[in-house]
Amino acid sequence: MKTAVIIASATLFWLPLATWGTAAELAPHGFAEKAAQSDMFEMEAAKLVLEKGESDEVKAFANDMVKDHGHSTHNLKEAAAKDRVTLPPDLSPELREKLESLKPLSGPQLDAAYVSTQVSVHTEAVELFDKFSKDGEGGALKSFALATYPTIRMHLIRVRSFNVEQ
Repeated sequence: MKTAVIIASATLFWLPLATWGTAAELAPHGFAEKAAQSDMFEMEAAKLVLEKGESDEVKAFANDMVKDHGHSTHNLKEAAAKDRVTLPPDLSPELREKLESLKPLSGPQLDAAYVSTQVSVHTEAVELFDKFSKDGEGGALKSFALATYPTIRMHLIRVRSFNVEQ
């Protein structure tokens, strides 16, 4: 039963967050929506790990996610305001479902599921920020993407190095 839950959870976490890389994401509003939702998910998932996780390494990463994505959200809000783009107030249904699937887990199971989601969402975020910083419309949001990209890329490199077992 435990194996079935883990397999089902892992399958859910690897489902794509959304259709990344579309033309809509090159428009400021499309990029800002995805970036805002990614930040929200990152912070909420990290808070769960800080509360119920076990691995010190994973908790340290989660703590950095709360701090870094909080900073990112602040900068995103400023850039969106300058570009007259409205940010979404809530997670998308898909991200809400991912977050809800983490909530019943704790200890090593939560650590492993969290790391899995972080690889997935950071891979997609790196692609989004890279594409928008290169091909998106100019303005404050493009500057934000250029400035934030290296941090998100480092998050991905870091989370890929974790060896978390359930």
